[in-house]
Amino acid sequence: GKTTTAVNLAVTLAHAGQRVILIDAETRRGTVHDVFGIPPAPGFFDLMYGQASPGECIRRVQMEGGGTLDVLPLGSAPSVNPADLLVAGRLQPLFERLRGQYDYVLIDTPPLNLFTDGALIGAQADALLLVARADKTDREELRFAVQQLRNVNVTLAGTILNDVEFRRSSRYRLGYGYYYDYAR
Repeated sequence: GKTTTAVNLAVTLAHAGQRVILIDAETRRGTVHDVFGIPPAPGFFDLMYGQASPGECIRRVQMEGGGTLDVLPLGSAPSVNPADLLVAGRLQPLFERLRGQYDYVLIDTPPLNLFTDGALIGAQADALLLVARADKTDREELRFAVQQLRNVNVTLAGTILNDVEFRRSSRYRLGYGYYYDYAR
């Protein structure tokens, strides 16, 4: 869900001519490298621990139809709790450097309600998009996630509802149809 959303958003922006980097910071189970067929390491963790340079970690991916996308895979698994790394003050300098080089810095993080990593990373970002799965994400879980983000002063830019089955749910179809009819 959320990784697919991050990948699709990155590819869409890159196809539109934007300079984009996608960071795999899914600290428990990074899979972005699999999507693009690139090596998993060195990557984000290696960069955070000072074991590799950005030039060694960031991979440029040529996309079908033109355009490029830079990807920072997760990298080598740390021997400590990833959350400890995230609060060590190493994220902000990395993000500042990347903001100067890219139009968009997209970060795939762990699920908010399972680990604190996502909220800790989100606190360093300009804004966060919350991904919820239709008919799966419980409202209370969503409220809890939003509260976690508020606790660390994250700017919530919006929520993406994915896995919507338009054939099963007439309310989504009717909503879309309403806007379609309204535009006429």
